[in-house]
Amino acid sequence: MTHGRRTDETSLSNLERVSSIVSFFSRNSAAKLISWKIERVNSKSIQQNNRQEEAIIMSSSFEPNLESDYIPQNILLTGGAGEFSCPAGASIGPASLQSLLFWPSPPPAGLIYSWPNDKVAHFSRLLVIALASDCTGFIGSHVAILLAKKYPHYNVVVYDKLDYCSCLANLDDIARLKNFKFVKGDITSPDLVSYVMAEEQIDTVMHFAAQTHVDNSFGNSFNFTQSNIFGTHVLLEAAKCHRGMRRFIHVSTDEVYGEGETFETEAMKEEHVLEPTNPYAATKAGAEFLVKSYHRSFKLPCVITRGNNVYGPHQFPEKLIPKFTNQILRGRPVTLHGDGSNTRNFLYVEDVARAFEVILHKAMPGMIYNIGGDNEISNLEVAKKLIEILGKKDQMDELISFVPDRKFNDLRYTINSGKLHQLGWKEEMPWEEGLKTTVEWYTKHSDRFGNIEDALVAHPRIGVAPGTALSNENGLNLGS
Repeated sequence: MTHGRRTDETSLSNLERVSSIVSFFSRNSAAKLISWKIERVNSKSIQQNNRQEEAIIMSSSFEPNLESDYIPQNILLTGGAGEFSCPAGASIGPASLQSLLFWPSPPPAGLIYSWPNDKVAHFSRLLVIALASDCTGFIGSHVAILLAKKYPHYNVVVYDKLDYCSCLANLDDIARLKNFKFVKGDITSPDLVSYVMAEEQIDTVMHFAAQTHVDNSFGNSFNFTQSNIFGTHVLLEAAKCHRGMRRFIHVSTDEVYGEGETFETEAMKEEHVLEPTNPYAATKAGAEFLVKSYHRSFKLPCVITRGNNVYGPHQFPEKLIPKFTNQILRGRPVTLHGDGSNTRNFLYVEDVARAFEVILHKAMPGMIYNIGGDNEISNLEVAKKLIEILGKKDQMDELISFVPDRKFNDLRYTINSGKLHQLGWKEEMPWEEGLKTTVEWYTKHSDRFGNIEDALVAHPRIGVAPGTALSNENGLNLGS
């Protein structure tokens, strides 16, 4: 609710800040003010542990050239909160700050709050605004952590709705950093997006927010259009109208290219025609055309990325690797679509975060960059390797099951990442080491996502209709 300004404990600036925000949204027809009440405002110092922060900065050999590379100041990173679950009535926030930040249950949409500088504002009831959107934050959370830790002179503002697959705990590592702020907001709300860009003097947008699960798109494709196309349009229009915008990085997917029809298909380069085969990929392709139009018509300095399948810590268990891991941990057979022969190229999430670090500093506006690795593996082989890592190789036959395939399931995706390699990036995490690291994380954080039963079914349809959304153990509906 505060916005990064240092305040004396006797100052009324926090109350004044709240009043200005309430006034803004009271005038805003796109956001309905439900209720607000401030019972107390206190400040409390947060001690920084510089040694610990330095020790856990992601390893990276990349260093930007201050003379030739693009150097941002204030970054708006959409969809950076990762995976989310919260018991009814509980505080939501990094564990280290749970005693400091509370709000009513269920968590209100449109709530603006942050951990600014060395002060934390305490509220027992906050501004509540009715908004709706969809976003994810698996990759975005890792990018936010990397940038906020490695570049303390960059101000990183994460803007995320906290949908069913989002979790503030994924940002624990940077929650206390002076150069980090979180804004709970909807990318489909033009006024809120414009307000945040102006208030935070944003010069760089890294747009990760999207509905991404293909299975969901077969049953709930309208939500994909709303979030992936309209949400992107809102961000572009806000960026176009905002003075000082120097970079807009749009995160797309290799699925926009369509299916690699055979295993002899040549790796697709950025100039390849787009032929998406499912509603999710089609909305991402549509969003790309909007981004290109804003670059050509308004000279908005846009960059587009298209990436392989990403795996690693923080990923919601509706995706293949965390889903299979959680199924095996529960003693259940994995649910392989079709005969399991479809392949994907898997890239470890920290390698992807480093790719975005390079793209942020070195990519040229108007360019498209593939982000791909060298781990093309069938879904069946992924399942077998996970069973082996979890020490259940003797139960291999019982732990593998085959279920009906998707409406359409691309055989493979193959992309050429030569342009990104020329900027200095390369894949570093070996496949088996990355998979073991991922399994260890999910074993340790088995309760991170609350009740994930809806995500572990063969064909999840989270959010398709009322009553089918993901719920946690205390009955809080997280998907509607």
